[in-house]
Amino acid sequence: MAKLVTVATFTNINYASLAKLRLDMAEIDSVIMDGETVAMDYLLGPAIGLIKLQVEESDEQAAAEVLASKGESSPNEDEDEGDGERGESESGESAESGRGAESP
Repeated sequence: MAKLVTVATFTNINYASLAKLRLDMAEIDSVIMDGETVAMDYLLGPAIGLIKLQVEESDEQAAAEVLASKGESSPNEDEDEGDGERGESESGESAESGRGAESP
C-alpha cells in the first residue's frame, strides 16, 4: 500500500467533498480522513487535525496543483459575462433599468 500524504485540511465536510471531486475529475485518487468524526463533533476538529484530504505520495504535487488552480471555465461562461458589474447589456442599459417601472 502506498503512503498517503495530506494535501489539504478542512473544517467542513462539504468543502472537503468538493475538493475530492476536483481531484477525482483530474483522475487523482484521494480519500477524506476524519470527516465523520468532525461532522459528529465539531469541537474535536482542532484536536485531531481537522478533516484531511489525502492522496498517494506520488500524486502529491499534481494534487496540489489541481487544488491551487482556479479551475477550467465552462464553454458558456465567457459568453454570459456582461460588460459591467451590474450586468449591462450591449446597448449600455443596465439589466435593472426598465423593470416594473414605467416612465411618466
